[in-house]
Amino acid sequence: MPVPQDATVTFRFAGLLVFCFDKGHKHCHVGIHSKTDDHELRLRFVRKGPGLMNESEESLTISHALLRQMPDLWLDVEGEPSHEQRIAEPFIIGSLNDPPTDPNDFRRVIDLEGEHFYNRPLGVRRDVLRPILVFTEGLFYTATLKSDLYRTVPVAPEATTAAAAISTSCSPTSAR
Repeated sequence: MPVPQDATVTFRFAGLLVFCFDKGHKHCHVGIHSKTDDHELRLRFVRKGPGLMNESEESLTISHALLRQMPDLWLDVEGEPSHEQRIAEPFIIGSLNDPPTDPNDFRRVIDLEGEHFYNRPLGVRRDVLRPILVFTEGLFYTATLKSDLYRTVPVAPEATTAAAAISTSCSPTSAR
């Protein structure tokens, strides 16, 4: 199954974010890291026109001071969803036990719970991830591959570690 090219809406993410798939409710929660003051949330809305032209474009920047006060944001797209995409799920090609072969496979996004970082399930820290964007539908895939290297770095004498910055792009696509 290839990544859909006829999506109604495409969101592209880059920065200090965490993606969590709620398997029970079939939602994806995207937590925005808001503990640092040097990162803002920038949203760019583009309405596609005919062909390669854009019909309109709007930008919105939200400071971290304001982000820390915001409740969770639920995102929905008007219209009837396709029968194939009524839940939020990662785009995965092949077996979960095999390395990803497709450049858009969601497993190419850094897995902080995997063996190269924390190697354990992580809980959501509401004091760090605020707000959380909640997607009820969509296909999440890797949009851009980068050759940046990532590693954990010691941050406390108790031998705890923190992950380095995340810069892999990821896009949920609402396939309606």
